Amino acid sequence: MADAVNPATGAANVVLGSQTLRRNEFGVRADVRVGLPMGSQLEIGVPYNYVRASRIDSFGGEASANGNGTGDLTIGLAKTLMRERGNYPDLIGRVAYNTGTGRRTDNQVALTGGFRQLTAELVGLKRQDPLAFFGSASYGHVFEKDGIKPGSVTTLSLGAVLAASPATSLQFGFAQTYRQKQEANGAKLAGTDETYGTVNIGASSVLSRDVMLLVSTGIGVGNDAPKYSFNVSFPITFR
Repeated sequence: MADAVNPATGAANVVLGSQTLRRNEFGVRADVRVGLPMGSQLEIGVPYNYVRASRIDSFGGEASANGNGTGDLTIGLAKTLMRERGNYPDLIGRVAYNTGTGRRTDNQVALTGGFRQLTAELVGLKRQDPLAFFGSASYGHVFEKDGIKPGSVTTLSLGAVLAASPATSLQFGFAQTYRQKQEANGAKLAGTDETYGTVNIGASSVLSRDVMLLVSTGIGVGNDAPKYSFNVSFPITFR
């Protein structure tokens, strides 16, 4: 049994074979969010990705290659659709357009960019001090390029945030992801669909009036899932 990598998305699939393909992905990302009138927010983000891919054969031989490049510029708009009232939660709608401006490959290593994608998301938030419960549903449609069309992605997530102190909170959540089959020249490719879950655990802490620290880890559930991820971010508010 071996992990094969989707050539368009870099995602892992389980197939039979005598080789194991492994990927380690590292990235940095800059996001800017600007408050707009009428409960709206403009969101702009761009990542930089580094990928190390290796192939191990049944005799223990290993060949590896590294690739890196700027990812896709993403532009989005979020708006508060309903404020929390009684038994009703806050509802936030979000639409994001991935411009597909990033690199698809580097040094024959598949990166995570190069395909346009339009994503719609609905987020619900309900407070019950010291807890806040959240849930979201999103659908991302990926557009074809050069005869290749990565599968569209549907994600459902649920979680809770616990205020551990006035400056620190803990977050626990679970996300379920389904990616449809990839298409090449109009034909669906067998074995390229994915279904997996991710257990997310995180914490946030206020470092100063305008700076926060967010740390989180994701643990994959299922054969198609990445084994784990680790994220650190520093949201900064400019007044």
